[in-house]
Amino acid sequence: MKFLCAFTSPAFSDFLDNGNNKSALDEANKVLKKQSDFTCAKTLKALALIRLNREDEASPILEAIVEEGTADEGALQAMTLAFRELQQRK
Repeated sequence: MKFLCAFTSPAFSDFLDNGNNKSALDEANKVLKKQSDFTCAKTLKALALIRLNREDEASPILEAIVEEGTADEGALQAMTLAFRELQQRK
């Protein structure tokens, strides 16, 4: 699934699509070091964490994004997927 976030290299979505979640997490962290308030990067980081079975780290990120609110289409797309995956794990 290609994400609409326009912040990373094309490889980022490929990392998530191919199950290379550690690389996806690393890529999100690189972006967040430069732009700590980039909602889409935060959301994709949370998704990578969920897929790495680190839900306890992902949940606060997602909760903060919900509290802040966002209209970023890519972030909303990734959040939908992240919440769906969290729900499936319960």
